[in-house]
Amino acid sequence: MEPGGEKAVAKRAKKGIPSARERIYALLDPGSFLEIGALAKTPGDPNALYGDGVVTGHGTINGRPVGVFSHDQTVFQGSVGEMFGRKVARLMEWVAMVGCPIIGINDSAGARIQDLVTSLAWYAELGRRHELLRGLVPEISLIFGKCAGGAVYSPIQTDLVVAVRDQGYMFVTGPDVIKDVTGEEVSLDELGGADAQARYGNIHQVVESEDAAYQYVRDYLSFLPANTFDDPPIVNPGLEPEITPHDLELDAIVPDSDNQAYDMMEILLRIFDDGDVFEVGQQSGPAIITAFARVDGRPVGVIANQPMYMSGAIDNEASDKAARFIRFCDSFNTPLVFVVDTPGFLPGVQQEKGGIIKRGGRFLNAVVEADVPKVT
Repeated sequence: MEPGGEKAVAKRAKKGIPSARERIYALLDPGSFLEIGALAKTPGDPNALYGDGVVTGHGTINGRPVGVFSHDQTVFQGSVGEMFGRKVARLMEWVAMVGCPIIGINDSAGARIQDLVTSLAWYAELGRRHELLRGLVPEISLIFGKCAGGAVYSPIQTDLVVAVRDQGYMFVTGPDVIKDVTGEEVSLDELGGADAQARYGNIHQVVESEDAAYQYVRDYLSFLPANTFDDPPIVNPGLEPEITPHDLELDAIVPDSDNQAYDMMEILLRIFDDGDVFEVGQQSGPAIITAFARVDGRPVGVIANQPMYMSGAIDNEASDKAARFIRFCDSFNTPLVFVVDTPGFLPGVQQEKGGIIKRGGRFLNAVVEADVPKVT
């Protein structure tokens, strides 16, 4: 259970982080985890450690099956070796066969230098398998440590990336390498901090703690089917037949004056069941809100303009965010509700330089390409 030995456990305790298995237990329903590959280790190496730096297996969340893997910091700092790659690849085969989501808990040093090209070969294979799973089952990544290089190229291919503030970092190369290569000086937070990467559109949700990340994932999965052939859970249908004073406030929220802003979230909270609007990608492209909600207990994807930001004009980042969200909803047969109040695409030199034609076009293409029901 602790292949790295007492020394590695003490080092982990000093960092104040839970073990790979404790993280899985905290995410899944109690007692549901079944580990696979715990005894795997690199063949031909008499000093190889059990598990090879990753814990893999499956369990349930709210009673529904999921596959999960968690990087083990006590074995080569959770870096990818041959058996690590084989274990995660096998788990990916299992979730494709069963048709259930896969969740990765990432706290990895990246490629394992000792394994040279073998490590990179397994990164490539895992990348290929992420692509094969895309649109078939939901793929989720949690960023709980400093992840660089291959350790970010794997999570970025997944549908949802959640990071813990001041704990989860993502970058292609760290500040020291950048200083050596380009001479630029940048702080760790500005370069790869969770909030910075969320603004750049690489992280969908920044949370305050690992427990908050687990709760976000549980809520996220409650809106989704287990796979593209399944139906999502229906929650409390027929619960809200009566019009309340809260609903009647919809008459007064949109101001009479054209140039006065209002918060679109106030409208969304009154349209959907239980005032439950679950936002995804909040910090990037704030001109568009992307969220899940329920109508009579059935999940829908919501794309809404936000007049509080640039009067709801659609810029490059908002286009990217909306296109990605629409394609995801389309993959999992989730109807789309558009709530519109926008002057159109944002004009300007910076927008044109940033490719507003191309990126705005992808957004429009995603809308016409989606063959789920759409309501505007």
